Amino acid sequence: RRWLEPCMGRGLAWLRPVAGRRGATAAQRGRLAWRRTVACVEAGAASASAMASLGCRHRRLPLRLLLLLLLGVLRTACAGSDEETFDVKVMLRAAVTASADQAAVAGAAAEEAGLVSEACVPGPAGDAWQRDFEASVASMLQKTRRTMQQGLKGVAQSVIDLLGATTCGDLVVFKRLQEQATRLRVLATSRSLAHMDSKVKYEPLKALTVGDVDVHTELNALIVAWQLKKGPEEVGRALTALLRDFVAEEEGSAP
Repeated sequence: RRWLEPCMGRGLAWLRPVAGRRGATAAQRGRLAWRRTVACVEAGAASASAMASLGCRHRRLPLRLLLLLLLGVLRTACAGSDEETFDVKVMLRAAVTASADQAAVAGAAAEEAGLVSEACVPGPAGDAWQRDFEASVASMLQKTRRTMQQGLKGVAQSVIDLLGATTCGDLVVFKRLQEQATRLRVLATSRSLAHMDSKVKYEPLKALTVGDVDVHTELNALIVAWQLKKGPEEVGRALTALLRDFVAEEEGSAP
């Protein structure tokens, strides 16, 4: 009972009994009656005096009904209480570590991963990244070329903003990730001189290229890691895998 009490309190606060109103529809009256019933059940679980204070008519209900109703209330009241918080710091650390296979930053990746700490990744910046990234994923899941472009641009911009808000020092890997995200953003928004053809070629569930770079597999892995809540480390690795092919033009053309 000790661990149930906080959730029951939240449930009572959420489902306060409301008196019926004149002109209410049948659906509204049904919802009000349900809320009052649940409130009475919760009160009955607490004490008879609590039931009396709510004007509940029935002091006893079948045990099975009591348990079913309480289960519904607790499920709603406690929703999200056990969900693991997404740690943006851990995601960034995993992204840095995963960059070790890129020759340009291989030497710095291992050392700089240890410099990414809670102190240098502001909480508001992490929250903003999660909101922007979630919106970008939602856009891409609409599966049109336009929404895919918007989503890719949003992913890139969210990385740029997040890394720009950190105070972890002048990290080589962070600079590299920002450059790659900037390149992705440019390609996701650019068009030909005739303004008829974008750099994003998309065929739903089959192919996705951005500036002649095939990212279909990498983007799917990132979306799956996020949607299935595989954790910040998996998201960080998938994000690095998506960005690694977007290098500056001069670097990409070097022999």
